[in-house]
This record gives sequence, structure tokens and C-alpha cells, in this order.
Amino acid sequence: MVTLCPNCSAPIVFDPKTQRVVCHTCGSSFDPQKMDLSKEDVDLAQTDPGPIDEIEDKEVAAHFLDCYVYHCPSCGGEIIVNGTESSTRCIYCGNPSVVFNRISKQKAPDYIIPFSITREQALEKLKETLRGRYLIPKAIRELRPDMMRGIYVPYWIVNGRHVEAAVIRSYMYHLKSGSYAGSDENKYYYGRSGKMQIRNLPLDASEILSDDSSQRLEPYDLSAIVPFNESYLLGFYSNASDITYTELIDAAEIRAVGAFHERAKDDISGMERQVVCWEYETAIDKDIKYALLPVWFVSYDFDGEHNVIMVNGQTGKVVGGIPWRKKLVTRATWILTAIFTFILASGVSWLLLAWKNSKGGLDPEAVMGLIAMLLMLGGLMIHLANGKRKLMNIHLKLSQASSIFHFTKKRQG
Repeated sequence: MVTLCPNCSAPIVFDPKTQRVVCHTCGSSFDPQKMDLSKEDVDLAQTDPGPIDEIEDKEVAAHFLDCYVYHCPSCGGEIIVNGTESSTRCIYCGNPSVVFNRISKQKAPDYIIPFSITREQALEKLKETLRGRYLIPKAIRELRPDMMRGIYVPYWIVNGRHVEAAVIRSYMYHLKSGSYAGSDENKYYYGRSGKMQIRNLPLDASEILSDDSSQRLEPYDLSAIVPFNESYLLGFYSNASDITYTELIDAAEIRAVGAFHERAKDDISGMERQVVCWEYETAIDKDIKYALLPVWFVSYDFDGEHNVIMVNGQTGKVVGGIPWRKKLVTRATWILTAIFTFILASGVSWLLLAWKNSKGGLDPEAVMGLIAMLLMLGGLMIHLANGKRKLMNIHLKLSQASSIFHFTKKRQG
């Protein structure tokens, strides 16, 4: 891969803002699709990892590219380094002992969506989510552009068909019981069947990245997809597909079944709608496309946990929770609880005193009703506060590396 400027021999990188390969030394810029990526320009002499397999068939070799592979001995993750980037810390788990492992020939993707969000723009998108959040630690507010890494994540884009029949249970409001659930009188079953066309469904092709995390990054605008060219990788990391065809089919079935169930449940009325049984068949067309899609990763450590926030490199969508100062939240909760308790006790005392001084002029039921209302209001406030805290914990857990990635060491040999 050409990694040096043809005019001044300085390192060149792909610039998401201009959509061109640029040299920051002499100011030259080049069209990524027109750059000469002759295999004779590949410089593999920087290290000596040992011999690599040579592909003699030139037509077959054209579908492969030479990569520097860095391996994390802690989580088993591998990162492909392209151009001027270097890896000294695992983006996945935060382990600093990331080492150069080998030079590898990887299958070249068919297509790529180039980064259109710059490093600075991605950081600004992230900071927008932080505005107005006063419980966020200062260290998180001071995230820097150099803490962000751009990674092209591999995806398989599939087409196909899905046919399914499902039985859905729901509970309707029952006049006698005055509720939705609790007896067979409230329970109803509905049957739904149909077929769906699967069009340009992106499926995460990296085993280490969890499907839940990759789906949260969607949607991508696939109209911006272009034929793959190695020039788009300059200055970025990338990863290679490591799932089997069977795993690909399973992922497609899970997405198709999930989409069908959501649509079927929306088509019926009632509460607590649930699919109780179903039969389906999913067929994937053979024209599967291999593509790289852009993601900005922000890695940082906080309170002994490695956290990762992802930003869609095309749309700027932010995925992941933000740590918050638990001690401050706990302290504030106790203070507010004490203040509310004081106000509640004062209010109840005032009502009781007014009742006593009125010599029966106040309606006892009205007084007890006001007291009950104050107690209910207090309970509601505590319930909402606990719910908000639980929601914050859920979003925070989504940002922790163990939730985003599957830390399973790859089998060697």
C-alpha cells in the first residue's frame, strides 16, 4: 500500500472532511480512487515476522491486501494497522501490552463507506451529549481528539427473504377484574403470518464486537458506499471478518425474526404482548457483499473500569453510556431526601396543628387525604430518582468494554 506522498515522501492519510488522501507536509491531495496501489510499493521491511504465504495466482492475489496485524494477549483481539497509525494499547480491552504479531494477507472487501465525520467532529458530537450533565467527572469532560481512534468494522451486507407464522399473546382490559392481567378472562391469542424481503441488511462480521453494540450504531446510509480502495484505510485501523458462513446465516435469521416479531406485535392491541410460538424460514441470496463501515472509538479508564464509547463515522450517532460521580449522586440523594422529609414532616405537623386549633372545623378525611397525597408524592419522587439512577447504570454498563466486546481468545494454529 502506498503510504508516502509521491511529491515529498511524507506520510499521507485519508481526510474525511475533503474525502481525499492528503499530505500535511506539502499540502498535496489525491483522489483515493485514482491512486496507484501497486503491490510493489508495499514496504514489509520494517519488521521481520517470518515468511508469509505467497499467492501465485495474480487474479486471486488482487482480492487480497497486505496488513500489519497487532494482537492483544489479554482479550485475543486483533487490529489491522494501515498507513501511519500505530497501536500501543488495545482499543477493545485497554490492555497496554499490544504487540505486533505478523504480516498477513487478508481478503479485500468489495465495498467501503469512507469516514465522513472527522476526529474533531466526532469529539464534538460526543461533547454535545455531555452538555447539561453536571454529574459527569471532570476527566471525562476533558476528552481529547488524540483519545479517539477510527476503525473500519467489517460487515456482510445480505439480501434475501423471510417467511414466518407466529402466535402472539396479549392481555386486554377486563371490566370485572378492573385490570389487564391476572386471569384467563384477560388473555387473548392472535395469529400473524407473512413474508418479508431482506434488502441490504448489514451484519457485523467481527466476532469480538457484540451484535447488540453494532446494531446500536445503525443505521448507515448505504447509498454512500463506494468500491473498496486501500487509500481509504490510510491513517485508520481496520478489522477483518472472522465469522463463519453458518454464523452469518444465524445472525440474519435473528435480525429477521426480531423485525417480524416487532411488526406483528404492533399489529395487535392489548398489553404485555408476547410472541409465544413461531415457525419461520430465512433464505439468503448468494450475492453477499463484504464491506467496511466506519466507527470512531473513544477508550478511557474510570474507577478501574475500561470504557469505550463509539461514534458512527458516517452519521455521528453516539453509542454508549457516560460515567457519573456516584458518591456525589448518593450525597445529593441523601440531602434531597432529608430536605423532603423535613418539608413533609413540617406539612403534616402544620395540618395536625391546624386541625387541632380549628376545634373540628377541618374535615378529618380532607386532612388525611392531604397527608396521604404528600406521602404518595414523596414515594413517587423517590421512585423516579431510583429509576433514573438505574437507567444511568444501564447506559454506563453499555459503555464498559466487557459489554461492547466478546473477550474470547482466538484459537491459534
